[in-house]
Amino acid sequence: MSKIFLCEFAAPTLLHLPYHHCVYDLIIQVPESIVGIGLYYLGCFAVGWSCLVARFAECPATQSILGSKIRELLLLGLFGYLGSVVMVSVALAIES
Repeated sequence: MSKIFLCEFAAPTLLHLPYHHCVYDLIIQVPESIVGIGLYYLGCFAVGWSCLVARFAECPATQSILGSKIRELLLLGLFGYLGSVVMVSVALAIES
């Protein structure tokens, strides 16, 4: 669910305007798309934070909790990605 997908496929389909590729109008006219976009960004940030934590927080003082925190962040990322895919899939299935 990248910007290209939102502009080229989701916006025209959900807005019922085949030549209208504006993501801003998608957010205004189809408010439930905000949840899908938010879940996508949650997934992106959670995976990014887990990479940063794994790279920069490794020291003897944090070894006991580091694995579980990285796992929690990755699960949060999975929740975000899967949630956004489900939201977009359901919206497109209903609209099509």
